[in-house]
Amino acid sequence: MTRRASLRRQRGFTLIEVMVAVGIITVGSLGILAMQTATIRGNSEARMMSMATQRTNTWISRLERDALMWNVSGPAPANRVNTRFLTDVTTPTAVPVFVPPASVADGSQILRPGASFAGLDVEDANNPTYCTHIELSWAVQGELIRARVRTVFHKANGTQFGLLATCSAPATAAAISADLASATPNFRAVTSTSLLRWRPL
Repeated sequence: MTRRASLRRQRGFTLIEVMVAVGIITVGSLGILAMQTATIRGNSEARMMSMATQRTNTWISRLERDALMWNVSGPAPANRVNTRFLTDVTTPTAVPVFVPPASVADGSQILRPGASFAGLDVEDANNPTYCTHIELSWAVQGELIRARVRTVFHKANGTQFGLLATCSAPATAAAISADLASATPNFRAVTSTSLLRWRPL
């Protein structure tokens, strides 16, 4: 009896037991891989959203700094001739639309609507990752401008920035606005609003 019990203990696992164990390990591993993929995707999207927010705040700051050069009240564009970005304000009877801000030189830096993955201003030829557009309308005609700044980026990863390659084109701003209004947009956007007031000398 002792010898028979010893042989029974030494038999090991059956094939069915091994297959069940392998199946359990496989299912667990697939769950871990799926969770890892979702985590990587979420981190990437959070990083892109954070950079778009930073880029939007940068352009809000540029517009507020530019408003320091608006020294004459009134709705005429000539009253804002010393500003870089505030000359084209939507008339009260028109519907405001997002447009790309003009590229201007600021010392050794060129301020552009497009930005690289690192958030630095780049030319359209360099396929910007982020695209910023502004919408200027009167809050109080001739006295106060409502500035809306929108920074967009593509939801996919890789070489998906073809539409942003023409970031400084007005048609691109219109195409992105249409995409964001659709049921299944390809872009994500961060929008912020600020009020700009003229300052007497």
